[in-house]
This record gives sequence, C-alpha cells and structure tokens, in this order.
Amino acid sequence: MEYKVDPEHLEENEGQKICILAMDGAGRVFCWRSVSSSLKQCRWAYPRQVYISDIALNRNEILFVTQDGEGFRGKWFEEKRKISEKKAEILSSLHNSSADVSCVSDINNMYERIRLEKLTFAHRAVSISTDPSGCNFAILQSDPKTSLYEIPAVSSSSFFEEFGKLLRETDEMDSIHDVTFQVGNRIFPAHKYILAVRSDFFQKLFLSDGTTLEFTDVYRKDEDSAGCHLFVVEKVHPDLFEYLLQFIYTDTCDFLTHGFQPRIYLNKKSEDCQGSLNSHLNKMNCHEDGGQKSTFEVSKTNQIHTISERQKSKHKSKKGKGVEEDDPVRMLQNVAKKFGFSNLSS
Repeated sequence: MEYKVDPEHLEENEGQKICILAMDGAGRVFCWRSVSSSLKQCRWAYPRQVYISDIALNRNEILFVTQDGEGFRGKWFEEKRKISEKKAEILSSLHNSSADVSCVSDINNMYERIRLEKLTFAHRAVSISTDPSGCNFAILQSDPKTSLYEIPAVSSSSFFEEFGKLLRETDEMDSIHDVTFQVGNRIFPAHKYILAVRSDFFQKLFLSDGTTLEFTDVYRKDEDSAGCHLFVVEKVHPDLFEYLLQFIYTDTCDFLTHGFQPRIYLNKKSEDCQGSLNSHLNKMNCHEDGGQKSTFEVSKTNQIHTISERQKSKHKSKKGKGVEEDDPVRMLQNVAKKFGFSNLSS
C-alpha cells in the first residue's frame, strides 16, 4: 500500500489482498492475511513433516526450501466451501457436544492450512526466490562437492557377473524361472522379464496368446515340470542357443573371448582332418602303385586325380549355404539376427 495516499481516497475491500509471512528460528511459519486479519501458524498438508529453511511469497502461492535441500510450492485451501459441505459439517457438529464444537472451531482459527507440492530437480536447495506474479522462481543449490574432503571409493559394477550367476544357477525345478526352452535334446530355463527387455523377438513371443504365433521355428508346447511355459526352438544348435542366452544375461559370451574354440567347431574340424588324412593316404597309395608303372603313367594318374579334386571343391563351393553352415561364427551371427540381436550379428 502506498503510504502517501490520502485516506479519503481509500475505499473498503478495494485493491489487492495482503499476505505477510514470518518465520521464526525454529522453522515455524506464521501467516497474516487481510482476509482474516489475524496471525495464524501455517500447517502443511503433506504426508511427512518438513522443516523450513527459506521461504518466498508471490500473489498466488508460497515457495520454500527445507533443511534437507528439497523444494516445495504451497497453496491455501479454498476458503469458500460448497453449501453441501457446510450443511454436512453443521449436521455432524450437532451430534457432538458443545465443548467439542468449540474445540474444533478454535483449531481452525489458530492454523492456516496449506497444501504442498514437491518441486522437481531440487535436491541441494539452500535458498529460493520468486517474482511477485509467480511466473518465475529461482532456487540456489549447493555444490555437490561441498564438504567433500576425499574422493569416494566406488567399486566396479558386478551387475553382469550376478546375472551370469543367475543364469548358471537357474534350474528347471526352481521357483524363480518362469519360462523354459527346449532346443534339440537340451532344456534351458530362463526368465521372461530379462529376455523381453533385451529382445523384441522374445517380447512379442511372450505377449502372444500361443495360437497366433508368427514364428514357425519357435512354438509353445504346454508346460514344463515346474508349471512354466515351455517353448520349442527348432533349426538352432543347442550350443548356439546357450551362447545366445549367455549374451542376453551378461552382454558377452564365450564366443567373444580371444582364443575360444567352440565344441561344434572342434567336431567339424576333426571330420575335416579325417577327410584330409584319407586323401593323403590315397595319394600315398597312388605313389606306391606307381613303382610298378612308368613315369608317364604316374604323372598322368596324378593329373587326373588333381582335376577330379578341383571339380569336387568347385561343386562344394556352389552349394547354397554350405560354407556358412560349416562356420560356427556365421551360424551364431545368423541365430543372433533371427532373435533380434544386431550388435551380436554384425
């Protein structure tokens, strides 16, 4: 209010309403409003107790920060209640004694009730300010390194190690897993949430009702021994599916380890060695038989044998995906691509 205004020009209930806030050393806030013309202590409508350290006021609301560094905005409860609410309050008060009614009225007259709403992104607040209109406000926060005298020791994350342990210890009879996969003659119990989060393929698989599946190589087959959903995976080697689960849980697998030799590769390699050994023995037999033949005949026989070997190798190379089926790395990439893991298939 302008102090130089002539009192004769002042009119009652004209102009803006006045509100004054005061905070004592204990953090209690008192409010004086021109509507009631009385000083009342503020009571916060919030699930827990808050301790005020700084406060600001604008035309519409109260802004303050607490001793814990949190920020809040507060608004007064509506003073004008609905007529039905007033009637209900009067009827309920009639059933009480006169002493109780006077006690309730005294409490309502002593306190100003304010509804609180927590401000986001305020965690280390020490001071707050706002403009009179309430369109903008500013919060001063302390430096995160305040009172930090030494660098905290943070241990390395063991997140993926724990998930790998979870996968290794998962059993078909435990009560933790909720899905099982049958790949060939092997059983793989797993957890739907982990698979669905890591792969859109499994998410669509688990959300389907089991009758309208778009995946011909993966289909549901009743339940396992623990009552969990059982899915059959076809056209996938069990070892490759094991490496895939390992990648899902730990973000890596044995295939990505330098010097690792997969079991399926070793089996194929032994067959190749056996084939090369037989070919070498055949050549030796040709040389041994050549001792009884002329040099021209031996040379001609070797040329015919070499030409036939080249024709066989060309015939093998013309087969569609024969090379990829012999390469375990390509096989794993194809399986990863099928199940939606582009970072493993590349």
